Amino acid sequence: MRKILGRITPGGGKSTWPQLIARDLIPTRVDKIAWIVPRLTLAQQGAQNFVDPASRSLLGHQLEIRQSTNDLDPSRGLAGFVTTYQAVATDPKTVVDELKRFRYAVVLDEPHHVERGGIWHQKLQPIVDLAKVLVMMTGTLDRANLRPVAFLEYVARSADGLLIVDRAGGDWRVLEYGRSDAIREQAIIRLEFRFHDSKGVIQGLDGEGNRIESVLSEAGEDVRAVLGAALDTRYAKELLEYCVKDWRAYQGHHPWAKLLVVARSIEAAKKTRGWLRSMSVAADIATSDDSVEALANINRFKGSSDCLITVAMAYEGLDVKAITHIACLTHYRSTPWIEQMVARAVRVYDGPQAPPWEAQRAIIYAPDDRLMREIWALIKVDQEAGAREPGNGPGGGNGPAIAIGIDGSADTGRAETDDHSYDLGRTAVYNQVAGEFGLAGVDTVADIVRKATATIDLEELRVVAPTPAILTPNQREDSKKRWIENICRRLDGNGIRAGDLAGDGWGTHNRLLYARFHKSRENMRENELDAVIAW
Repeated sequence: MRKILGRITPGGGKSTWPQLIARDLIPTRVDKIAWIVPRLTLAQQGAQNFVDPASRSLLGHQLEIRQSTNDLDPSRGLAGFVTTYQAVATDPKTVVDELKRFRYAVVLDEPHHVERGGIWHQKLQPIVDLAKVLVMMTGTLDRANLRPVAFLEYVARSADGLLIVDRAGGDWRVLEYGRSDAIREQAIIRLEFRFHDSKGVIQGLDGEGNRIESVLSEAGEDVRAVLGAALDTRYAKELLEYCVKDWRAYQGHHPWAKLLVVARSIEAAKKTRGWLRSMSVAADIATSDDSVEALANINRFKGSSDCLITVAMAYEGLDVKAITHIACLTHYRSTPWIEQMVARAVRVYDGPQAPPWEAQRAIIYAPDDRLMREIWALIKVDQEAGAREPGNGPGGGNGPAIAIGIDGSADTGRAETDDHSYDLGRTAVYNQVAGEFGLAGVDTVADIVRKATATIDLEELRVVAPTPAILTPNQREDSKKRWIENICRRLDGNGIRAGDLAGDGWGTHNRLLYARFHKSRENMRENELDAVIAW
């Protein structure tokens, strides 16, 4: 088995890796891919990315994968399937059986969710053992509890307690594409932080019931308690008001711009929605339970909705390029989590009326607490490392941190240049190992784009209304299943009314179909559903 570990900054093209792996390894090295992700939203997005016309044109493939939740025959004759860690932990046998039937490349997405020795590790181990190629790709290798990630080896701990991955040992090939790399190649946008301090002393209780009194920016060891107390006051609404005002001003010039609000709890999210309504902003809520409503609201946010309030969902799977502003109203201060959260705004918008890279913004409105300032300092180092050489890009290449005054004013000006070129090297990190893994004919991104756009009038495309998304295999299957079910019900009803079927004749035609095709519709491949419809 060959192993690849990819540490790729959010927005750096990680979601294209499964498509590249499938394109280049099927059928020579493997038969299919199994892509395992931490959330249903990512699973849906993964299946959609494979059929996205832009992705297919850019990467040069016509492959499809299914979204599966412990389905029998999960790939259904396609190039593979995408599922969640939760589904595998519930019933790993269906995936294990599938990997025994075919040669699989297994892709573990954001594997920091899998703790060494934990239940997910135990359930995944036989799947990893059966993989012909194992790929682990993530935006962070750190866990909030500082415990090791499954399947990785470590050499030591850093001064702040973080584990250091053994990049040289074992049979791993480690590839890194960091924030500085992505900024240098204009693959992501630089972040700008705008900090809002409390107007006066915040009063509250710490975790042990002791009284606290402090201005937010001056809080020391009790900063978490002060922050939590501040977010329970009018301070949170003031921060939101400053963010909405700035977003509305930006949206006046860029109507596509969207606002993401990150709340600390479901109760706080409902209160925040009321605040937004008072500002004439309509917003949906997506909570952390992966409910049907939450997924529907996220999908609406990817389309017609301009504002979304999230609770513990502002990270993997929430990829909306039009996000330009984030209001951070959460008390959570894990560095990996905050970095994932703010990265929701760094993707380069390439839709209709898209401005050049230099003019795009990723603006974070955040509490002015010591912990958030420390995280910004780490991000700032990366952004400075990715700055272009003097004269080749805007300013110093580093987004500013702005402290908002009591009146909410801030100097947001920045010089721009006429350099609108794009350095399309986002798959360079992938191509480093192309020869090593026997992947022939891999193009650079620039080559792919030139081929894909050689006969396309790009300016004309910018003003054409977007076409409906191409359906995924699951969506096509569901549509055909509903059609068959409706026909069966109609025929049963007609038969009962005509007296040809007894009063309890509901389900007669479903039974006839099963007798004819010897398989439940839930387990049918798409071509088998087509055969049922034709019959």
